[in-house]
Amino acid sequence: MLRVKVELDRSPLRYTFVSYRPELGTTGFGDAIVEMSDENGWAHFKQLPASTKGDFVVHAHNLAVRMLDGTNAGVGEVALRFRNKGDRARLNVSPKNETQFPHYQVMDRCYEVYETVFQSIAPFSGKSRGAFPHGGSDKPAHWHRRNPKVDCRFPEVLVPGKLPWVQPQSVTSGVPLMHIKGPSQDRRLFGSGRTPATTIAHEYAHAIHFSLLPSMKRWELAAKYALWIGKELANGRSGTHRTDKKTSPLIAFIEAIGIFSQRFWMYATVVEPQLSGRALHAAFVADELSTQPSLSKVLPGYAPIATVRADGTIKPRLTGASTEGAVYGAIFLDFAHRTDLATAVNSYLRCQSFDAAGWKRHVSTVRKQRYRDDVVAVARTWRL
Repeated sequence: MLRVKVELDRSPLRYTFVSYRPELGTTGFGDAIVEMSDENGWAHFKQLPASTKGDFVVHAHNLAVRMLDGTNAGVGEVALRFRNKGDRARLNVSPKNETQFPHYQVMDRCYEVYETVFQSIAPFSGKSRGAFPHGGSDKPAHWHRRNPKVDCRFPEVLVPGKLPWVQPQSVTSGVPLMHIKGPSQDRRLFGSGRTPATTIAHEYAHAIHFSLLPSMKRWELAAKYALWIGKELANGRSGTHRTDKKTSPLIAFIEAIGIFSQRFWMYATVVEPQLSGRALHAAFVADELSTQPSLSKVLPGYAPIATVRADGTIKPRLTGASTEGAVYGAIFLDFAHRTDLATAVNSYLRCQSFDAAGWKRHVSTVRKQRYRDDVVAVARTWRL
């Protein structure tokens, strides 16, 4: 058996696809052998004897996302070839690979966001999933490689505008498509000065949310979002949104998961990196509902959402189903405070709704109406 280790600037590149294509002399090339690196970055090619030498390709494609070249209109996947490598070779994607290195950074960060924010929460926490965001842990590496669940165009130069966004369903691949701008346009991508790296934490949350929706739901969402943008522009407005800005029930609900993921990512990696699991979940909700939230010191533009009164009730700063900060507060803080954060996130991801009203209907009926009273109280508090 031959093993190679895949690295990103000398750190293990986990759950990333690596391929070996044997040469067949003048007859052309044989079928590529595809494997996936493990949690330590090692890819095991059981079909190859340890004495094998040849070319290996490290694809900018892991279990979380497939990276596409955003500088042209095609759907070409980014990849790096390492020539004449043998057993235990280290395939290091280095900053010296100036063109491709950022693609692998974005790819790796997508998996880190999945692992930090979502992996411990249903529907991703089932035994059959493990490190696999969409299940299929019993499938071979080449199956996963042929069935990407999220695509990302980077650096996106063909779509106008300076902001990153996520297309619910790509016309070419049929999966959610992230449009991520380069670091020269988006300082939040890799972080700069006092600006933390929050872009992927926010945008990947949308991608993974959309990936759980049926295909027709994704097309419906895309059409409704485009209609809202069109109306905004036609009425002379910017078509943008903000945590404390009133937009529409659709925009507010969709953006709520991005706010949660971005804030939870910062809390888990900057404020309380030593915590995990339920302790981390509980600490995050309590901190967000405190009078002095920790994130206000590390997250520029942070908007406080709510506090807890002495009698234990929630006092919101924002209200209304068309205000994304209010929807975030209602579901990911108030409902989480009444139940737990895992239950709140799971309810959002499973409801397949496009607004808070749909979320309320879903949660009121699950688990034999176990949460009906909580949902009624949350809706009344936040004026949903």
